[in-house]
Formats: sequence, structure tokens, C-alpha cells
Amino acid sequence: MGNRRCIARLGVLSLGVLSLGVLVLAGCRPEVELDLDGRQSEIDAVAVAATLAPDGLVHVEARYRFASDEGGTLALPKDLIDDSLPPEAVDAVGGIRNVTLDGRPLTPTQGTLQPELRVRARHATIAYDEVGAADRYADIAVVRLDVLPSPENASRQDPDVDLSGTLTLPEGAPGPVDAHLHGGRDRTVAAAGSTVTFSAQAPIWQPSRSLDVAFPESWLAAMAPTPIAFAAPFATEQAARDQSDTTTESTLGGLDDQAELGRWILTAVAFGLPAIFWTIVVVGLVRRLRERTRVVGDVPEHLSDPPTAVDPAIVAVLDGEGRPARTAVAGTVLDLARRKAIDLREYGDTVVIKVPLETTGVNESEQVVLNELRAQATAEGVLDGTHIWKQPTRWWRTYRRDLVKRARAMGLVERWMPFASLSGALVTTGVGMSVFFFTQPVVYFTMVFGAVIVGYIISFVSGDTLTDKGWRQRALWRSFARYIHDHGEIDTAVGPAGVVVWGPYLAYGAVLDEASAAARPLTP
Repeated sequence: MGNRRCIARLGVLSLGVLSLGVLVLAGCRPEVELDLDGRQSEIDAVAVAATLAPDGLVHVEARYRFASDEGGTLALPKDLIDDSLPPEAVDAVGGIRNVTLDGRPLTPTQGTLQPELRVRARHATIAYDEVGAADRYADIAVVRLDVLPSPENASRQDPDVDLSGTLTLPEGAPGPVDAHLHGGRDRTVAAAGSTVTFSAQAPIWQPSRSLDVAFPESWLAAMAPTPIAFAAPFATEQAARDQSDTTTESTLGGLDDQAELGRWILTAVAFGLPAIFWTIVVVGLVRRLRERTRVVGDVPEHLSDPPTAVDPAIVAVLDGEGRPARTAVAGTVLDLARRKAIDLREYGDTVVIKVPLETTGVNESEQVVLNELRAQATAEGVLDGTHIWKQPTRWWRTYRRDLVKRARAMGLVERWMPFASLSGALVTTGVGMSVFFFTQPVVYFTMVFGAVIVGYIISFVSGDTLTDKGWRQRALWRSFARYIHDHGEIDTAVGPAGVVVWGPYLAYGAVLDEASAAARPLTP
């Protein structure tokens, strides 16, 4: 019976842990996501295809991929061109025109710094013409493109964007092409003839990702040159920016290393603390089972006398492993009769009990039984019948609660699943799991509160069991029960009135299932 109850209680424990896991996983659904300081930009990847015309006009097509079908916000690199300005002013100021989204013309919304578009799809292609991105000098031509403009909602917590693309330069006589990509990590840029390819893992929160390319000035044949040499300044500028990019990339790498270390530490804490508490719980259970075997190892097979002087109802708690059977009431009645606190007689199959008005119980459970006997007795305090309990036994819970309380006070009973260690295990498990899904402290507090409630429920539902002292006492009483069974004939042959002869053997036998004839009329 003990093993079956142990398995059943382990099932209750497993159900509680599963319920906590379901609670955490249910809390991870997007509709209750409380992470207000995490990812803001939803851009996952951008593939750019740009073409530079001989007159310096750049046509750009950028295909965006967002994190979900909800889409996100993308930015444009420059303001829209004011067509009321003369061409010379437009060339000097620059800007974009002919904006389309998936082939449909539209007008972007002007943000604080630059135009933006709100896209409501997982994939979208933005196209536009950019003026003022290219310059022709006496010795080289230069084009500068912001290949990934940063939207205003970008934040430091946003993941890097997978950036890739090509820039096609005008055809011309063979000459050197010097290409540089600024902004991002793991940058690659290469020129093959008039085609420049590039890629990077680009932090979207940085101001821009600039592709700067120098090439032979003759390739911009339709554009008027500026009569100054720019090759040397361009080389100096790019060397400085490349060095700055290297420093920035190293800094970002260091921050990533710190974040990775933090994640490992957090993971260790998230799994380590629950492991410690669950180890305490499991070791406690295993120790309890092993100690149970040890403490009963020297108990004899038979005991001819009651091992202690506790009342029969407490023996019922021991025999029921913390859950007394209703025969405990029969044991209490028989013990009252043995002490002559009540008068118990038997006429054939009829039991007659008289409860004197001055009789009081020595503990609360005895008093509960006396009160119920008086409630069902005549005015003279007499009740009789083949079964003395004729009314509903709503008082059983009060009686049982006092038995367990008294047994616990004697050090015989404890909670099968201790609330303290179980709560520690559940709380650390809940918090440890939630750190992988939430960043808001309020969620942690909710998880802690929920874990404590689950722990209390499991501890309550798992019920009571015996302490080491209780298991030893139970073994001693079972030895006494075997003695009654093997050396006596009271089980079916002796009724309740036999307590005057058999005394404690009958009272204790009733709760040890060795005096069924005496217990049956007195058991509610």
C-alpha cells in the first residue's frame, strides 16, 4: 500500500510540474508578450540591386524580409525631391523620386529625419531613383549609397540585418574600382568589372550602411565633371572610415561576447538553481524511503503488549500512513468504554451505549465523538441499535483533522511533499524557464506567485505521510496486530461489549482490522 501511495503522490507531483510548465508556455504566446524594451524593428534581411546610369542617376530596388506577416517599417535614404526646384538645385541637394512599393507608386510618410513606409507583409520590394549620390571629379568618379537606411523605431536590442546586394556601374574603359562598405559586421565587398557585390551583418540601429565606390571618371560620360582631383582625399577618407569600422566592429564583438557570457551565466542560473532544489526534493524523498527501511529493521515479528500508550485513534493514523480509516471512531468508543467513561452493553446484535452527562473527552477528537453520541441519544443519554450511527457524519472531518494534528504534534506525521523545498524547486523552475521568454520583472513576480500557489496545491493534495518515528511506531503496532491475529480469536467472535474482558486488545484491534465484529457496529 505504501508503494502504491508513493507512486500516486509522485504522479501528483509530476502533474504539478507539468501544470507549471503549461502555465509558462501559455504565457509565452504573442498575445500576452510583455517585452516592451526588446526588439522594435522587424527587418530580418535586405537584398539590394542598384544601377548607376552615366548621368549619375541611381536606380535602387531593395527587397525586404520582415520577421512576420505583420511586416514593419522601412526608411528611405533621402527626402523626396521638390520638383519646384530648378535642376541645378536638385543636383546640389539630391533626393529621391519615383518611389514604388511592389510596383505600385506611392508617397512615403515623412518621418522626423527621413521618409518612411509602413509595410504590412512579410516580403516587400521598395524601388526609387536617387539623385545626388554620384560625383565626377577630374581623376575619379565616386558614388555613395546608403544601402540600408535605419528606421526611427530601430533599437539596440534589434538583431542584425542580413544585408546583401549588387551595384552595377556604367560601362566604360577598363579601370580600377575601389569599393568600401561601412557599417556592419562580417563585411565583404568585391568588384568584378563594373559590378560591385557586398554583404554584411548590419546593426539596424546604426545611422547608415554606406557603400562608397570610386571608379574611372570617364564612366560617368553624361555628367559634367568637377575640375578638382579627388583620388587622394577619397583614399584618406576611406582609410579612416575603414579603421573606424574595425574599431566599431571590435567593440560590438566585445559587447556580443559579454552578452554571450551573460547568457551562459543566466542559463547556468536558470537551470542550476532549479537543479539544486529538485535535487534536494528528490534526495529527500529517496532518503525518506531508505530511512523508512532502516528504522523498522529491528522490529520483532510479534509484540504481545501494546508498544505505547497512545489512544487507538492515533494508531489508526499510523496504520493509515497519515490517513486514518473510519474505524478510528470505533477505537475511540471502545477506549472510552474500556476506561468506563461510557457504559457499553450488548444484547444479541443490539449495542446499547449510555453516555453520562459528566463525561468529557481527554482530547478534542474524543469530545467530538461524545458530543455526537449525546446528539443521537435519548434524554437519558442512551442510544442503541445494531449500528449506533444513524445520522450523517459531517463531524468526521473535524474528528480526523484533530487526529492528524495530534499525530503531527507527536512527531509521527508530516506533509508527504514538504512545502518549503517544493516551493523553492517550483519557483526557481518557473523563473528559470521564464527568463528565456520574458524580460519584464512583473512577469517574474507573476511566475513566483503562481509557482508558490502550485506548490501549495501539490503539498496539500499530496496529503500526509509518516515521519521516521511514525514508520517505526507503525511497524511496532503491526507486530502487535500480528500477535492479536495469530494468538487471539477476537476478530469475528468478540463484539463491542467484550472490551471489558479484552481491554486494549479489542480497542486497538478495532483500528488494526483485527476486531471486525467489535468495530462494525461502532464505525460511522
